[in-house]
Amino acid sequence: MATDLNEIVRIAALDALEEYVRDLERLPDRDQGLVIIARKLLVGQTYEVAAHANFDRDRVLALAQAIGAKVDISETDHGLTRVTFTPAARQ
Repeated sequence: MATDLNEIVRIAALDALEEYVRDLERLPDRDQGLVIIARKLLVGQTYEVAAHANFDRDRVLALAQAIGAKVDISETDHGLTRVTFTPAARQ
């Protein structure tokens, strides 16, 4: 079962490292990746990732919308999907 996006953003915004690591470790692997992306975007970093075609596009777009990030999705020459996240501060 997927973790609620509000919970993902809450964990990503934690300042206390110990609390962040504890909460991150209890999530499924796929959701851990979303927390890491959200954390980078919340501190103003652009983030790019290559994903297989079966990634959860709707969930990624919902996360970006929840934190005000822009998402560009394109295909690579190697059959992967390139996802580039631009935080609100850099738009």
